[in-house]
Formats: sequence, C-alpha cells, structure tokens
Amino acid sequence: MVVDGWFGEIPVWPHSYWQNPPIPTAEPQGGLTILVLGSSVAVGSGAWLLRGWATQLGEQLRQRFGHRVINQSQLGASVATTHAQFGELVEPHQPDIVIVALSLANEGLPQATGTQQARIQRQFESGLLHLIERIHALGALAIVGGLYPHQDYSPVHYGGLRHTQARMNSWGIPVMDWLSAVDDGHGHWQAGLAWDAGHPNSKGHQRMFEKIDLSLFACQDKSALQATRQGSIPIQDPGGLQISRSAYTLQLHNPSQYTYGLCPDWADLQTAVHAHPTLLPGLYVSPTLPTLALSEQRRLITHLQIPAQTQGEWRPATYLLHQHQVLFDDGQVGILKDTDGTLHLLNESVHPYNIHPMWREVRLAFKGVTPGVYEDPQALGAEFRTAMIGPSGLESRVKLPPYSYLRLTYQGSLASRQRIGILPLGDRCAVRMMLYKMEYDGPAFPFDLTRTTHLSDVADIIAHDFVGMWDPDSLEYRPEAYRIYHRRWQGLSFAHEVEDDEDPSHDMTPVYARMQRRYQARAERFRAMMRQADQILFVRTGLAQRGEVEDLLHQLNRWGKTFRLLILSDQSGAEFSGLEGVIHHALTLNPDRMYEDENHWLACTQRFREILNSLGVTSRTLFWCPPTSAG
Repeated sequence: MVVDGWFGEIPVWPHSYWQNPPIPTAEPQGGLTILVLGSSVAVGSGAWLLRGWATQLGEQLRQRFGHRVINQSQLGASVATTHAQFGELVEPHQPDIVIVALSLANEGLPQATGTQQARIQRQFESGLLHLIERIHALGALAIVGGLYPHQDYSPVHYGGLRHTQARMNSWGIPVMDWLSAVDDGHGHWQAGLAWDAGHPNSKGHQRMFEKIDLSLFACQDKSALQATRQGSIPIQDPGGLQISRSAYTLQLHNPSQYTYGLCPDWADLQTAVHAHPTLLPGLYVSPTLPTLALSEQRRLITHLQIPAQTQGEWRPATYLLHQHQVLFDDGQVGILKDTDGTLHLLNESVHPYNIHPMWREVRLAFKGVTPGVYEDPQALGAEFRTAMIGPSGLESRVKLPPYSYLRLTYQGSLASRQRIGILPLGDRCAVRMMLYKMEYDGPAFPFDLTRTTHLSDVADIIAHDFVGMWDPDSLEYRPEAYRIYHRRWQGLSFAHEVEDDEDPSHDMTPVYARMQRRYQARAERFRAMMRQADQILFVRTGLAQRGEVEDLLHQLNRWGKTFRLLILSDQSGAEFSGLEGVIHHALTLNPDRMYEDENHWLACTQRFREILNSLGVTSRTLFWCPPTSAG
C-alpha cells in the first residue's frame, strides 16, 4: 500500500507498507537477543515499506554479529502503555538488550502549556527510568533511543525537549543522539526529512540509523554484558557502615551502635558516589532514611544523620512520579498521591517552599484527596508537617526545606482535630507582624492593617457586619497624617492605602476603589473564618476597659461560635476578671519598635508563640483561611 501524503502535496520520499506482509526470514541462532520497544517511529512509520531505523538496525546486527532482533514497538505507544504491556511484550523473549525508543509527543508535549510541560517531561523521564529498572531486573541491558523533533513544538517545547535529552544523557547508559541528525535547531524536522508532523520519512529514518553506534552491540557473550552491571560497595567504613549501589539505587546498612553523619566533606564518600555514572543527579528518597541529594556533578550536597542499627534503600525521587498519581508538579515541587491515600511531597530545589492555601494551584490540586488530617508518621507533633485537606483542597501550611521529601499519611477526619482560627481585632498591626514571623500569617483580615484606638468601634463594626467601614462618604484623607480617617468610627483610621504615584489630596477615586476591593475580601474572609473554623481566638492589643470588652463579647456571642478573647495590654488583668472566655497577658506591643528593632520583634514573637501554645494553638491545630472564596 502506497500512501501519497496530504492532498495537494507530493511527498519527496513516499511512504508505504505491505498489505500482506512477507514471511520474515529465519532469525540467527547463537547471538544476542535484542528487543526494540518503542512507538510508531520505531515501527517505521513514514518510511518506504516501514523500513525505518529499527529495521535497518536489525539487518546490520544480523549480518555483522549474528544477533536476533525483535521489534515489539506499538503505534501510539506511551510510557504508560509500554509499562502496562511490558510483561507481554518483553518478558517472554528473555532479551539480552532492550532498546527503549519512546516519544515526548505521545505524552502530549505539543499541546502542553505552563506547568503541564514540566509535569509531562518529569513523568516521561520517571517512566523511562522505571522501564530501565524493569529491564535490568530481567538481567538485560537497556539502551535508550534519543528524542526527536515534532513540527508542532514551540520554542518553549524545544527547550524542554533538550532539557530532557540532557537528563537522559546523564543516566550512565547509552542514549542515541538523534536530535543532532534530524533537528533544524528549533525542534522541527530538517527540510526534506519529515513525512508528517511527528514522523520522519525514509531519508529521516536513514539519518537516525546512521547515528546509532553499532559497536554497542559488538559483544557476543551475555556474561560480558552482565559484568558491566554488577553492583559495588563504594563505602565500607571500619565502624560498620556500608553503602552499596544497584543500578540507580543506593543501599545503606549501619549495623553499628553509632550514629553516622553523611556530609559533603566526606571525601571518600564523594569520590565513590561520583565514580558511578548510573547514579542520577537529584533527590533520593526512602521511607526509612533521611533524604539525600546529589548535584548535577553527582556530588552529595545534603547533610544526613544515620541512626545506629539502620538499613534502607534510597531511590531517585523521579521514580515516584511514575509510581503514584501526580497532583502537582512544576519541576521544583511535586505533590503525589499513593493508591492507599498516602501523600508524597517533594522539593527538588535549593530553596525552601511553603505549601499553603494561598498558592491557589496547589490548594486546588488537593481537591481530589480524601478530606482529613495528614501528618508525617515519623515526626508526629512536628511543626508545619500537618496537611489539613477539606472539600476545597488544602487548608493548612506545610513547609518543605531545600532538597526534601515528606511523606504524609491519613490520621483521621477533620472533625477529629479541633481547628482554631486566629482573628486579630487591632489596635494596630502588632499581631499581624508576630504571626508573620511565626509563619502563621495568611491573607489579611479587616483589622490587620488598620488602627482602632477604641475597642467600642471594633464591636460596633462587627455588629454592623462591616457595612460602612470602607464607604467613601464616611472617609476623610488627612494629608498631614498621611492617613484616612473614619467620620463615624473616629478611632478607626487606615494607613498603607495610598500608592506613591497617587495624589490623594485631589483625587481619592483610585484609593477608594482599591479599598473597596481589599476590604470586601477581608470582610468575607472574616465571615468565612467564623463559619468554618471549629473555634476562634480573637486577639486584641492595647488598653481596654471592662465595659468595652463586655460589649464586644455580646456582639461576638451573636455569631453562635465557640471563641476566646486574648487581650495583650500593659494593664492589670483584674480589669477583666470573671469575664468568661477572656484571657489577659500583661504585654506591651509596639509595632513601630518591633519594626525598628529586629531582636525586639523576635522576642515579642517568641512570647506570643508561648501564649498561643498554652492555648493549644500550633501549626497542627491552626485553621488557615483561603485567600478568597474556595473555587
């Protein structure tokens, strides 16, 4: 059958295939068995009579070395489909060498945008590595077919293509270099080499075949092949510690009574690790060992403490991307879900990351996870290792240090953990500043960045559900104070609202419009916290009178929510004795001094942390309100 291409175009190199394929010639006996495992390009699509690079390679290997070549490539094959059919396509043939030749185009790269591209690349790489591991487990050697162009690749796609090719080249196994033979420098096929967008023509296949190093297949003896794959013990310390490698993994055994420190300064360890090209740069994870990271030069870059009588195995973190459902992956941070619901969080960068509800894409990535409380089983009680997941996604903050891996398991329903929301009530921004230092801060609430000298104003604003708080008819800008004052609630004023390039003395329109957007969102956030948190801790700084507090309590009780009121002021607590739910601490908090003196700011924060902890507020019980309505 001859395929003449697109209507109106005459192909330079025609494409055809047998309607009734001829009976294949008998395979030679005694040589190696080489299996090709790829997609349509490996089948020969685009070439005359499907005589593509794989067919030409098979002919040469039979003639030169007497090897038996089996092509098990499938049209449209992807990493996932190849894994699913691996047992059927590969294992029965007991190959000595397997050539894996898959395409990023079949993973969806031509259509990918934004973080989709990074996710596709990493899952492709992870899937290839896992295929290589499965091939090695059969006792065979793996050779990887390089990447090749596609006419629909954009410049961004091309950058990703070359990045993945570079990573494949670092895997310590043979990788065929096809880009240099057929790429036009922009991710597209060179002129005259393409049959269609994703396939080379006969000339393109010929170019790809010519780039294959036939000496890779010159070995006649399977035992000689196996000798190249034997594991080794790069480190065997006199004290008992042993570190060995097998393909892409590292095994550790510390049978001694001593704790070992693995660090970049251990020269013998660095030399041994660097000497093994199959060890991949990046993160290595283990369910029982601390996380290890290797630089692009295969140098240890993390400090680890290995407890006595410990053993385990490190595997490249990229393996996880293939083995688990990927919820989020941008090339730096990965969030994965196991079949049993376990969550795996990866930070493969040199920078720390906060996983929190304000990161909308991350928050929504958790929507498909069973709601509940998830924590690190190896560090229960540790700060910022609790993921609260609700119907709208993530509802807490989890910290990921540089080069880190965190495994979170389901601990119980959200109802099993009383979550406490913190709502500052003024008088200034001191509470906001301390929460920032504690990393308990989130999006702002109505009183966070205002000045409210009268607690009675706060009670009245809440009683009126914030109506009129940012009404332009009630606001007055005073240039001498560079502040906006409220005519009705005269103790209320606003700073931080006028931008440097604005002229508030003559035109407050843009300022008022911005305030409306900001404070509507902050008021809705206040209401959402009142609706969703199990308990509320209101925090007020500055002097207060008993009558004001009683009025505030009356207004807050109308919400029907369990709450406590924490007052931090330089006065006697006797003023509030007998008031149910009121806690007082004699503490002077001046945000101006805190801003000017970092040490004072930190000291105030530490005291505030101690107070919150005494009230049961930690990162494990804190309710984090999303920045906007969930969606």
